[in-house]
Amino acid sequence: MLLKLSMSDPAVKLLALKQLMEQIDNHVDELLKQGLDSALLEDLRNRPMRDYVRAAQFSSLELVVEIDEANLRYVFMHVEDERRDRTLKEYFVKHGASAEMLNRLFKMNRDEVQALRDLFLGEAKTGRHPMPSPFEREEIHREWDAIVRNGQGQPTRESLYQLHTKFNQHTISALWQVINEFGTIESTASLRQSTKNPPIQSSGWNGGNRTHRTNTGDGASLSA
Repeated sequence: MLLKLSMSDPAVKLLALKQLMEQIDNHVDELLKQGLDSALLEDLRNRPMRDYVRAAQFSSLELVVEIDEANLRYVFMHVEDERRDRTLKEYFVKHGASAEMLNRLFKMNRDEVQALRDLFLGEAKTGRHPMPSPFEREEIHREWDAIVRNGQGQPTRESLYQLHTKFNQHTISALWQVINEFGTIESTASLRQSTKNPPIQSSGWNGGNRTHRTNTGDGASLSA
């Protein structure tokens, strides 16, 4: 479906006329293919700018803009994704994500990571932090399994964000080490494509004997 908007602002109409001038100078064949009269195009080409300024002030000159509804939805979804991406980057940097994690989850190089750390952390130390206690680790594994079950298909970084909101006394890197302490639960390739649909992660954890599995999507699973 096409949305049609009528523009009456002289400044907007003048911008459209300037764009028409540019097309006449550089892409006149495209205009001819649309059926515009060659004599009219030649006349417009030779007119001074003051004529265009005056023409834009006439209310009888109607400017109609067409916008594809599906494309409009897509671009604003993309805007939301970019905003969420920036928000998560800042959150992960502020809460102790390692450079390796940021590279894998957001495709950030070390210079980009350092720039954000300088911006949000300043002189704060970014070294290793204490790991959670054994009791806390049990709770972290339980919570991670619940997040994975309830959010199948969501990017890993969203799952990690949810986990950290429950255990924000620890850094994100510390939590990542805990949920991977018995083997990597997700392949590097899926981490690097975390904005797409990652493999379904499930944890076959049973008390103190944790077994993490990654469902590859074809019926097979990787165990550690």
